[in-house]
Amino acid sequence: MTIGKLIFIFIWSIWTTYTPLCAQRKLEKKYPPKTREIILQAADTLTKVHIFIENPSIKVKESKTYHWCHHNQIFKNVGGWSGKLLHGKFEQFYGDDALFRQGLFKEGLKEGLWQTWYTNGELQLVERWKKGILQGSCEKYDKNGQLVETIHYQNGKLHGKVQKYVDGLPSQQILYRNGKEKEEKIKVDKVKTPKEPKKKKDEPEQKTKPKKEKKGKNINEGS
Repeated sequence: MTIGKLIFIFIWSIWTTYTPLCAQRKLEKKYPPKTREIILQAADTLTKVHIFIENPSIKVKESKTYHWCHHNQIFKNVGGWSGKLLHGKFEQFYGDDALFRQGLFKEGLKEGLWQTWYTNGELQLVERWKKGILQGSCEKYDKNGQLVETIHYQNGKLHGKVQKYVDGLPSQQILYRNGKEKEEKIKVDKVKTPKEPKKKKDEPEQKTKPKKEKKGKNINEGS
């Protein structure tokens, strides 16, 4: 078999594999896969969640956590799933119908704003997600609604300031860079000491020359 035929077979195999996938993705964008809502009842919570009727073709990311449903139970796995992926609005309630948690799933990954509440209705936690990864600022509150902590994430890692609060007032602050605590360098202002004026060199004493006496004419007085 010649090299030309081998190249032709290689190109043909790629084209026949890639073209149907592109066509399927275009159809999915034009006609998004259908979802349905299911209600899951537990001992102390009630959960309303949307799942795919048929899972779309998705390229799995090994580092991301996928949420899926099987036999009326929700599971999560890093780098894979089984059953039906969660897709759409997510709501969870306490036993007395008070809102507990609310957010959004997109193809099994957390997306956008997620909020959690205490049983008394006060906000407990605010998170921001992007394609299954924590991104941006997050806030924590106590049961009285006072801010306890603000955290910043970048690509799922602590990055920036972590600010703690006591009675609503800022207290401790920690700096992070790419998930690692960073020591804050404190700049110490150097105290400028006034420069001493330059000492003038002792000038040599000028020697004063004695003045010359003028010679006068002697006049002899006659007797």
